[in-house]
Amino acid sequence: MKQILLLSVVILMLSSCSKNLVPYSGFLMEQHGWSKQEVERIQFYTSKDVVLFRDAVGTQTKIENGSIKIKDGRKIEEIVIKAGTPGVAVWQGEDQRYGISFDSSDDQFLTFGPNPDKRKRYYLMASDWDGKIGYVTYNGTKYKTNSQSAEAILLVDLKKIRKINVNRYTAKGRTVN
Repeated sequence: MKQILLLSVVILMLSSCSKNLVPYSGFLMEQHGWSKQEVERIQFYTSKDVVLFRDAVGTQTKIENGSIKIKDGRKIEEIVIKAGTPGVAVWQGEDQRYGISFDSSDDQFLTFGPNPDKRKRYYLMASDWDGKIGYVTYNGTKYKTNSQSAEAILLVDLKKIRKINVNRYTAKGRTVN
């Protein structure tokens, strides 16, 4: 009986510490009325792996966060941002798009924006699509990404957001003189 009670307490403690990740959307932003400064303090996460790749043949490559792979006799530079990787907003456009950086440099960011057809959730945006291949710019360099990466959305920890944005005032009451 003591073991069951102890196990229940441990499970309860672990579940209370877990993240409550929900999709970031235009509706969530409108509901809370966040300013640009407040958005910069939000911790974002990716919902899926994002894989960027480009041919590395004939180019001087400086690989920091990616890797070089040989595929079909070609050198491919690949950058992987795993699902759940934390990121921060490093720029915001007037059209509600964000540059989200998952690396140490503000120049290494991906663009996410609201998709009106999908409940205004913030999806990875490409500058152009050629079939199932999207073209994105990362650290000033053009990369390709596949359609699975295009399904990546931004997530936020709703528990932390609620902690940050609560401004509570309790009235002390007033009596007749």
